[in-house]
Amino acid sequence: MNNFTLTLGTDTTDLEIQSDLILENPNSELITNDADLFVSGSVHVSSGKIESTSGTISMSIAPPTESSMM
Repeated sequence: MNNFTLTLGTDTTDLEIQSDLILENPNSELITNDADLFVSGSVHVSSGKIESTSGTISMSIAPPTESSMM
């Protein structure tokens, strides 16, 4: 998220991310509040945060690829 914060406004502002979600900076935040979040790519959080008050956070789990196991 590159040192940015993304805050979803209401329970109707659901977000679907169809690529990788990467948080590597302590100031990177994804705040869903009451909205739902679905990520179909990989999720990498080494710093920063993903926060939800009552929304659902879902991730598609895919088997590891050969290149990710090297």
